Amino acid sequence: MPMVPTISDDALAHALADYRAATPGSAALFEKAAQRLPAGVTSNVKFFAPYPLYMTRAEGARVWDVDGREYLDYCLAFGPLVTGHGHPRVLEAVRAEVERAGTLIFGAPTDLEVRLADRLARLLPSAEMVRFTSSGTEATLHALRLARGATGRSRVVKFEGHYHGVHDHVLWNLDQPLPPKAAADGIPMATSAQTVVLPWNDVAALDAGLDTADDVAAVIVEPVARGVLHPDPAFLHALREQTTRRGIVLIFDEVVVWPRLGLAGAQGLYGVTPDLTTLGKALGGGLPLGALAGRRDLMSLTVPRAGRAPGTQTPYVFHGGTYNGTPIALAAGLATLNILEEPGVLDRLDARAAQLRDGLGAIAARHGIPLQVLGRGSVMDFYFTDQPIHSSREVWASDLPRRRALDYRLLVAGLYNAPVHRYHLSLAHSEADIALTLDRIERALTA
Repeated sequence: MPMVPTISDDALAHALADYRAATPGSAALFEKAAQRLPAGVTSNVKFFAPYPLYMTRAEGARVWDVDGREYLDYCLAFGPLVTGHGHPRVLEAVRAEVERAGTLIFGAPTDLEVRLADRLARLLPSAEMVRFTSSGTEATLHALRLARGATGRSRVVKFEGHYHGVHDHVLWNLDQPLPPKAAADGIPMATSAQTVVLPWNDVAALDAGLDTADDVAAVIVEPVARGVLHPDPAFLHALREQTTRRGIVLIFDEVVVWPRLGLAGAQGLYGVTPDLTTLGKALGGGLPLGALAGRRDLMSLTVPRAGRAPGTQTPYVFHGGTYNGTPIALAAGLATLNILEEPGVLDRLDARAAQLRDGLGAIAARHGIPLQVLGRGSVMDFYFTDQPIHSSREVWASDLPRRRALDYRLLVAGLYNAPVHRYHLSLAHSEADIALTLDRIERALTA
């Protein structure tokens, strides 16, 4: 029998019709772009049906699309822009570095790498040594290779719904629970034997999974799943105890949450120190920059053979990348850290996000809407359900069509984010911006 449409399905159809009517310029550019760029984009995460918005300009907390429509931006390039678009001090740091160096890239080390690595080592409990990458994906890829090289083992444990980049060993069960399933075609079947997927935030399942799996080199985890699902602290402590006891390398993927949960990251917040940490997004202040940080003995395995003392017997793990640690990205990252380390800055940013989360919760309560508002620090997300959310399983069971319909309504109302994606806040968002946002959400929810 055909499925009976739900209220959410009907609302989504109307929201999509309004979206199309409001954005003819993006529709036209999409038709042209799709002739040369698959789906009209250069990253799948930038696409949403029926077509994405094409942007032309940004300033502070706002972006403008090709139709000239202005939006309050809660995507913020999927998280990197903690200081907002075009922060004067970040832009000036990039200009100054280009003028000083006379180039965009050396292909040789610079003092900026040392300076930023020193800063990270002072902030992150796990960062005894650092290697820079060009993205968070590269950081997680090299972290897994390093774990395999250090342990001589081959298998990787990850968790349902956790995203660690686009490489084969981690692109599993992104949008569905067990049994294990690759999130895309093109991933060799042989990889399935090397990747173990477990439920998130479940100590019993963790114990059973690690008891059953053998040859495990690494457990990689988002300590705060999806950027907003905070763990039972007992789960993170169990992860640390179990991996230590079994000689498994524990990797915290903090690409999304650092420094949005504080400059010590989730590991500082929860008092659990991993063996390796991966960073990205906000690290470069809006330019491509990632990092792999961790224990000195592990990180030292990347020292080239030519740089080792005679007779060294430790494993050798190759790490490279032409664009790792470009001077302008490092300069932008240092400028961003300078801003965020000023007294009270992160507190003010967190207060803005709390204003948004609390306001949204109050709207839902006022109108009797079953809504779970999630997050901490400068990130937020929300889902239509009356059930508490502890993992991606509860997210997938919520009314996602209703959330998607609301997100398209909000795009029409001038709030920019990719549909069904977490909200990021920046220093550029004001109290007035949050009040305006809450007003537009309430109007859209009750239309």
